[in-house]
Amino acid sequence: MLASDFLKKLGLLISFLLLVIGAHAQRSKSTSASKPLDCDEAMSQTELNRCAWERLERADRQLNTLYKRLIGQLPADSRALVVKAQRQWLLYRDAHCAYYDKTYEGGSMQPMVVALCKEATTLSRIRELQALLEEPH
Repeated sequence: MLASDFLKKLGLLISFLLLVIGAHAQRSKSTSASKPLDCDEAMSQTELNRCAWERLERADRQLNTLYKRLIGQLPADSRALVVKAQRQWLLYRDAHCAYYDKTYEGGSMQPMVVALCKEATTLSRIRELQALLEEPH
């Protein structure tokens, strides 16, 4: 009888602890999600990964805006060439950065390193498209 009472009390204690831990985790998650991340102050690998992906997303938006502007200014035959080149460039970027993806596979730095590779390659492509915009059409 004593063992049965002990197990019931232990079960209640464990249930209570899981409830408290779950509530704390949920509160921490909602607090960190609502607070913007200052990438200049990023310290943890999770924060560094997130900042690298945010930088990639910014570069990607800039690239897409520039690409659309360029496409809108080109005659049809030139537009077809740039569209084909852009598709090939996307394949190149992904293949190039796959090396880093494989090299850092399973490591906590993997997302950051891949994002930094894609960002650098995207920034290079932005410079190329800006040069095309300056060419006479």
